[in-house]
Amino acid sequence: MTEGTNVPEDLKYSKDHEWVRVEGGLVVVGITDYAQHSLHEITFVELPETGSSVEADTECGLVESMKACLSTRSHMVRVGCSKSNHPISKPR
Repeated sequence: MTEGTNVPEDLKYSKDHEWVRVEGGLVVVGITDYAQHSLHEITFVELPETGSSVEADTECGLVESMKACLSTRSHMVRVGCSKSNHPISKPR
């Protein structure tokens, strides 16, 4: 990681710069601060459809920027996927 990178201790990290956090009955997923800085300006995000299930260790999303494209993987089975329709104004 680079100096100044935000690494919250309440998250569980994969080697692929993805993280998960359990919030009650929900599992919230995202990409690390390092990945966000590496991608620079993110231009497109593709997520599973609401209500869909994703098998463990399969591709389940896409994050694109002007610089690169990052496929995200499910590191656990997700049942009843949902996604926020609101952009995150302050990423973790």
